[in-house]
Amino acid sequence: MRNKSQAGPIKVVDIFAGPGGLGEGFASFTPEVGSDKPFQIVLSAEKEETAHRTLTLRAFYRRFSSPEDVPEEYYLIVRGEMSPDELRGEIAREWAEAEREALLLELGKESHRLHQEIQSRIGPDEPWVLVGGPPCQAYSLVGRARNKGKNNYIAEKDKRHFLYREYLEILARFAPPVFIMENVRGILTAKLNGRRMFPDILRDLHDPGRALSAGACNAIYDIYPLSADAIGGPYRLGEQDEDLARFLVKSEDLGIPQCRHRVILLGIRRGSGLSEPIPLAGSQRIPIGRVIGDLPKIRSALSRGDSESAWSATVQRQRDRVLRVLDRRWDLRDVADEILDTEFIEGASRRSSRRPDRRSVIAHQDWYHDPRLGVTLNHDSRGHMPSDLGRYLYCAAYAKAREGKSPTTRLEEFPKQLAANHKSWESGKFANRFRVQAPDFPSATVVSHIAKDGHYFIHPDSAQCRSFTVREAARAQTFPDNYFFMGERTAQFVQVGNAVPPLLARRIAETVWGCMSGIKASAR
Repeated sequence: MRNKSQAGPIKVVDIFAGPGGLGEGFASFTPEVGSDKPFQIVLSAEKEETAHRTLTLRAFYRRFSSPEDVPEEYYLIVRGEMSPDELRGEIAREWAEAEREALLLELGKESHRLHQEIQSRIGPDEPWVLVGGPPCQAYSLVGRARNKGKNNYIAEKDKRHFLYREYLEILARFAPPVFIMENVRGILTAKLNGRRMFPDILRDLHDPGRALSAGACNAIYDIYPLSADAIGGPYRLGEQDEDLARFLVKSEDLGIPQCRHRVILLGIRRGSGLSEPIPLAGSQRIPIGRVIGDLPKIRSALSRGDSESAWSATVQRQRDRVLRVLDRRWDLRDVADEILDTEFIEGASRRSSRRPDRRSVIAHQDWYHDPRLGVTLNHDSRGHMPSDLGRYLYCAAYAKAREGKSPTTRLEEFPKQLAANHKSWESGKFANRFRVQAPDFPSATVVSHIAKDGHYFIHPDSAQCRSFTVREAARAQTFPDNYFFMGERTAQFVQVGNAVPPLLARRIAETVWGCMSGIKASAR
């Protein structure tokens, strides 16, 4: 059951929690093998219902002190063999505690409720950590491009620009010794009324009481960068905009199998007795092939009339079609040869209930695998149009023949006969619309848009002829295999794309612990 011998873990509150990637990193961190976990998630808040269900389920998993203590009921739930409503006795009480930890609420509308919960769960002199990342659609480069296309969009009235002020409210009122705030790299250049927002956000976080016109406040924060090459110490008022890129963390340089660049701020309250943080140490890059290579092979699915026989006939027709297109393209002869060598999966299924191949050695293997799981969760393919299967086959073969490079619409790398029916196909705006995630490199950034199409995440194995599954995207995000994402597939993809990679969060937790380890146990 729960680890009741652990004395005084540092409490963590996770707001804008999504499915809980940041919280997972903090909750799983241990300073050394066999030691107690120094952080405990006591409260997490998320407004989206399916993400909240995922959050609650993971909070239930974390109620137990070790993987060996997790009850069989958890595995029955994630395999769809049992409902939480069927839990009984002590296990049911643990579920109720998980529901108390994970709150379904919207900050802004229900901030008062969140503040009440913080006040009831954390003592006035108790050190704790606030973590989270405000929704990023108003800051992201893609989101800003979409907003420009909306006739009635007025940036100054977009409340998402100001959700970081929910941080300020908590900092000003409760003055936690440490906070972590994460957001997309687009926040560095986002503007409002022609003025860059990021310097203003840093200034407000530095002195939240003044930013809120709340009068005197003892919460003055020094805000530090955490990137592997961070220099210059904490943020300085009036710091030049061009210097603020030092707050950008590149995940691929930190052992995450994904090129995910995010702004991460570590705030330390002045007078809290904490030491300055040590920036995250760089580590060897891990290619995506080293974390998905052991997953069960599955076929793609057809968007209409899917069956094993229909799929087999369709991919054969698409292969013949692509080969006819390439017949006179001697510059693409190597790609044609790869397609000819492709052997589609016999008896293919679009989903797998099998476990990963334990004979394959992958990076972070002990972190991903759970020997008690027995299946591969969230690993089923989406449906595709027949013509997309042909494009996926071509792209995967091209990448294999050309050292991982995906074909673009430029320089005739992508034959016009295989072009998708998009008005902007030749405009240059979508030159990399179809992209293979090459196994020898970290993947591209997993974003929530993966829920709408998988063209940017084509699986490198041409025999599977498909885009990434939720589990493959989750592996790129470093979620353990026993982390189950609730809801329909679209909602699962959105949750994964919006999350902070747990192994990155665990690195951040290590840095925070280094700052806080000097706090005496009696202070807790």
